[in-house]
Amino acid sequence: MVNAHIASREALKAGTAALEPAFTPSDALSPDQQQRLDGQKQLSGTAFERVYLSDQVDAHQATLDAAKVYAANGENPFLKSFAASAVPMIAGHLKQARRLGGFPQSRKDNGE
Repeated sequence: MVNAHIASREALKAGTAALEPAFTPSDALSPDQQQRLDGQKQLSGTAFERVYLSDQVDAHQATLDAAKVYAANGENPFLKSFAASAVPMIAGHLKQARRLGGFPQSRKDNGE
């Protein structure tokens, strides 16, 4: 999963650098992401694992939903194509996170 995230991020950075005007995606965490990370740092053992996996499911579901919306309605052709091509990977990661956490699978995990 990590290698796919790195490859996707690098492809996004390379593609956005070529846009007019060029821009670089932010590496900063959103306030919600930072709050979740800070909360995870306070945990250990099974409590950490449970919260971490739940957060991974939530994050991948939100990312999948956003990618599907942008792929369908986005304005920038490169970003629209990037979002569409990322949907299967994100759906696969969501499925893995659900399985690892013992969460029920959803039809949405397949990118539907």
